[in-house]
Amino acid sequence: MLRRINRLWRILATGVCFVIFGLGGILMATLVFPYIALISSTEEIRRTRAQASICWVFGRFVSIMQVLGAITFSSRGITELQGGKGEILVANHPSLIDIVLLGSLLKQFDCIVKEALWHNPFLGRVVKAAGFIPNARGGKLIHACEQRLAKGGKLIVFPEGTRSKPGQKIKLQRGAAQISLRTGYPIRLIHISCSPPFLTKGEKWYQSPAVRPHFAIVVGGAIDPQQILRKYNELPQAARHLTVCIKSELENSVDRNFNIGNNYTLFTIE
Repeated sequence: MLRRINRLWRILATGVCFVIFGLGGILMATLVFPYIALISSTEEIRRTRAQASICWVFGRFVSIMQVLGAITFSSRGITELQGGKGEILVANHPSLIDIVLLGSLLKQFDCIVKEALWHNPFLGRVVKAAGFIPNARGGKLIHACEQRLAKGGKLIVFPEGTRSKPGQKIKLQRGAAQISLRTGYPIRLIHISCSPPFLTKGEKWYQSPAVRPHFAIVVGGAIDPQQILRKYNELPQAARHLTVCIKSELENSVDRNFNIGNNYTLFTIE
């Protein structure tokens, strides 16, 4: 009986959180972002302030979810994210709120989003204000990423492209590897886990598991793309190999739990 009451409360709490998130998004789009644009002298300052405000809001939202009992959340190795150097943060994607959890740990971030979101009547205001990068094809995307990384930006990429399904092998696209190899900036691997699974692909917000889900983010080491390029002369071959390495590390990180520490290579190039 107590377990059932607890589950009903978590369903209610999750619903409340979704309402809060929606209202917060409306306030940000209609009040905060226009004000930031008004007081910012350049586009770069506006983008930086907008991203910082998003991270702050994400942090408050994650705290609300924990206080209401919808989830629990822990993280390890976060100091690795605080440096000023440009990095491509590559993470798996098990849940709807992955970007919120990861963004809550950062001071600002760039992100590659679907180009269609730029034309969305609601979300379009958010992605435009934050200056997120549309997933346009060709050199435009690489050039935009390189510009942000050169300024010390943290570029979040979910190479699966969509949420993974529990119990199934992850399938990665080569975009993250291509960006790293073409720009020369390192990849920082991040593993996101949720036990039991919650807000997975195709799951409704009210389909709460029997026990409170626990989200955990573990930050791993950095992969130097130059190491790959020294072995493979052709870019397509290097991108394939790097993608295989990323996939292997993200799949095995649950058991090995990553090693936390200074920059290091997570794999051996044979």
